[in-house]
Amino acid sequence: MIDVEKLNTLIEQWNAGDSTARNELVVYMQPFIEKFSALEFNNGRVVATPLKLFSVADIAQTVSVKLLEKQKNIHLTTVNDLLVLLRKMVYSTLVDEARKLNSAGHGVGNRVKANECSELV
Repeated sequence: MIDVEKLNTLIEQWNAGDSTARNELVVYMQPFIEKFSALEFNNGRVVATPLKLFSVADIAQTVSVKLLEKQKNIHLTTVNDLLVLLRKMVYSTLVDEARKLNSAGHGVGNRVKANECSELV
């Protein structure tokens, strides 16, 4: 469950540019980022990738790194803003990863459902 009071404090410190709060916020939100990644990754979409070139944990890690890098450009006002931002970042990261794989020619002819990828390895 989300501790809204703690998150509001971290968000205030985030907006003030506190790097310690930034790190703590990302660590605190990691399970939620992974959950959002799993929801997007396993929603039944068919993707043209070889089995398990990237995983839910990979996507969550990428989103966490992006969040750390972009702190100065992100102003959050509520916990809901943070959750919406994380959901959008997860989705765009997944799309970017799929595009990279497709442009590199990986997985051509090996169409599998994303949720099958995580179960096979």
